[in-house]
Order: sequence, then structure tokens, then C-alpha cells
Amino acid sequence: MGGQVVEVKGVQKLNLIAKVVRYEATRQMGLVKLSEEIKKRGITEVACESKDATKIMKGTPSPVLKRILEKGGVVTCLSVSGFAGLLGFEPFPGIRLGKELARSRGRTASEG
Repeated sequence: MGGQVVEVKGVQKLNLIAKVVRYEATRQMGLVKLSEEIKKRGITEVACESKDATKIMKGTPSPVLKRILEKGGVVTCLSVSGFAGLLGFEPFPGIRLGKELARSRGRTASEG
């Protein structure tokens, strides 16, 4: 239904296979819905700009960002034209574009 064939690895218990497959199908259906929303907005090319936001995030209450900054990490702000509200858009519980971007961090486009 518009998704991709994927290889699911690391399922240690056979009784979890159905749950893992259901989750992957739901995840892909969510991505298809996100894709439909992007097409509906007329976005055919992604224009984005990144900026270093480390200085303005030093006083953040976020424990995750605090840990990153304490270790010398940086915070990068990314502005993507036309994507307002899409990072947090949740077509199904737990399925969000922001989460998918975080999952794919460090992978190339061909790796998914």
C-alpha cells in the first residue's frame, strides 16, 4: 500500500514476530500518510537551512539537551520550508516524522 519491503532483524522471541510486523506495517502506513500530506502541500523539493543554536539552548530545561551540552555537544536548528507541524504530526500513536528522522540519523538515503 505504498510502503517498502524491509528486513526485520533481531527478533529474539518468535511470539514477538507478529507484534514487530504489525508495528512496521503501522509505521509505514504512517509514513505514507505523511507523504500524502507533503504532496497535498505541493512540496516537491525540500529547502532547508541549518544554524548553530548551541548558545541559545544553554539555559534549556530539557534533560536530554543538558546532557548533550555538558558533554560539549552542539545543538543545530533546522528550518524546513513548508514542513510546519509535520515533525510532530502523528498519523498513528508513536509514529512521527521527527522520530523517523532521529531513527535514520547517521544512515545514508539508500539505507533508509
